[in-house]
Amino acid sequence: MKHLDVGSCPMCGCMENTLSYPYKTLFNKQIFEYLKCSSCSTVFVFPTPDKKTFKSMYKKDSYHDCDYNAEVSGTYDKSVELLGNFCQINSSVLDYGCGIGGFLQSLRIRSFYPVGIEFDADAAKFASSNSLCDVYTIEYFFENYSDKVFDVIHFGDVIEHLPDPYISIKRILPNLRKGGILFIEGPIEENPSIVYWATKIYGYVKFLVKPGFVPTYPPYHLFRTGCKQQLNFFKRFEEDLQIKYYEVYESGWPYIECGGIKKIIAKVSFFFSGKFFGVLFGNRIKVVLIKK
Repeated sequence: MKHLDVGSCPMCGCMENTLSYPYKTLFNKQIFEYLKCSSCSTVFVFPTPDKKTFKSMYKKDSYHDCDYNAEVSGTYDKSVELLGNFCQINSSVLDYGCGIGGFLQSLRIRSFYPVGIEFDADAAKFASSNSLCDVYTIEYFFENYSDKVFDVIHFGDVIEHLPDPYISIKRILPNLRKGGILFIEGPIEENPSIVYWATKIYGYVKFLVKPGFVPTYPPYHLFRTGCKQQLNFFKRFEEDLQIKYYEVYESGWPYIECGGIKKIIAKVSFFFSGKFFGVLFGNRIKVVLIKK
């Protein structure tokens, strides 16, 4: 594979990487390649989409309306239940990248005091009316509420969308009180999983059959990583944060939403979720960190 000295790994910061066969996509007339970090094996998008591309990717009508259902009550119950094990029910919670307000809705119903911030202005407006909570754009929040402090800050399926998750978390940490909770959950797409292996094999076969084919999906997930790499990423904050709890589990995504053989593969993945022969299987993670 071709060696490249461009781009830095969002998990460990390493500049040494190789092309990650066979991942590549064409979006907005630009090719985005997926590089594999030579140090920690995280796979990430290169080049990072610019501001104009981000706006195109995350418009409410082309992203949130297509990928998320506004009727989200109950979707986040398990996450809110887990959060309740580490803080009081009436705690203030900032949901960073709240989307259309699903997590906010679940928090409010269970007597938390939630506030949301979101990249897209239309999505923020909809999330506010959908969840009956205050929701601001990220830009507006930092311009007007940079000194506001919360008991909990939540990143739900967000950090994989951030160009530099380390900088983003560092920027928001002053808004978390001492002893407060940083609650992060999302995909770990390079972690051992039956679905992961199946999609990888499918990708290789597809490339061999159609070597010139380039997909045209937006590069939403700017990196794909595993449990070990993500936990090591959080250790970069050890002066500020302490890992209190983490959980790895299997969602079966994206095969669970398909039919036939793919759905069977997803169900087999559920069976192997957890620890087998010293290997932690699963494609999602929840991490609770406490601010020192």
